[in-house]
Amino acid sequence: MNTVLWTDCAWKPISMGDIISADKVKKYYMKAITMFHPDKIQGLQDQHKRYIADRVFTTLNDAYNNFRVTSARITPVAH
Repeated sequence: MNTVLWTDCAWKPISMGDIISADKVKKYYMKAITMFHPDKIQGLQDQHKRYIADRVFTTLNDAYNNFRVTSARITPVAH
């Protein structure tokens, strides 16, 4: 996300190590989705920023839904 967001956006980039577990993925997803929720971006005056935030919100939802579906199909290996 840090490559498409505007420079003064409050989002802090995360690494792959930050989202190594499903719980961490959910944590950062919830944090991001809250930040870019349509109700939160109404105050943005810049139309371009609102458009980007809207696309980020939609893309995050799609990606997380795909992650959940994919994760549900993976069966943990018992040791």
